Amino acid sequence: FFFSSRRRHTRCSGVSWARRCVQETDIGDSLGSVHVYSLNIISRQLTVTNITTITNKEFVNDPINNVLPMPFQQRRIIVHSRDNCLRSIDYTSNSHDIVQHYFGSKSAKIAIKSAISPDGQYLISGSENGKAYLWDIASSLQLDTSNFELGFKGSLTDVAWNSKYHMVAVSGFGDEYPILVYIWERDKDQMELKQLEDKKKGKGSRVLDDSKLDDELNIYMDRVESEDDEIFGRSKKKRK
Repeated sequence: FFFSSRRRHTRCSGVSWARRCVQETDIGDSLGSVHVYSLNIISRQLTVTNITTITNKEFVNDPINNVLPMPFQQRRIIVHSRDNCLRSIDYTSNSHDIVQHYFGSKSAKIAIKSAISPDGQYLISGSENGKAYLWDIASSLQLDTSNFELGFKGSLTDVAWNSKYHMVAVSGFGDEYPILVYIWERDKDQMELKQLEDKKKGKGSRVLDDSKLDDELNIYMDRVESEDDEIFGRSKKKRK
């Protein structure tokens, strides 16, 4: 990929996949543009075609920190520019419509990174103030992240979301900051409450007493822990 101006250089890229073949790649540059290319392999030869270049007066001349293709949505991306804002952009038409803005994260001096949950519902970002920011993508509602025990005095520079599990890794800049990994797990109380709510609403054909409900919950939790063993490659502590 070549740019016509020496002042313009690649800052980041995002790739969309389908059936193991690359369909499109989105490249953010240092002057606030996102270049979208289609990639096709025909007879073992790679063909690259420029589909469109996304520009907008809101982030013109602001370096692009990150470009994130939206899961399950063709030609919609999250653009993280260095103006303290992330944007959801639809480029199915030539207008390149901004669908949502996501505010809160500080990113004016450092190339702060962001990530999307595997189900495409949530967006997480680092920040120059050492905090993690989380949004509901559809509504742009900022969600509470106070349970993230970070303690970063400097910038939280990078985040990553596991592609198949609600597992998030975050890191800061400097040797004194370890990589922290957070895992969301529904505890037994939450499962029991959900079962009781379903029973009250008349969902399902069976009515369980408390002892049978506990038995079913234990069977379910055993299955979840077995799946966790396969994911993490080690056994978890037995429940009390």
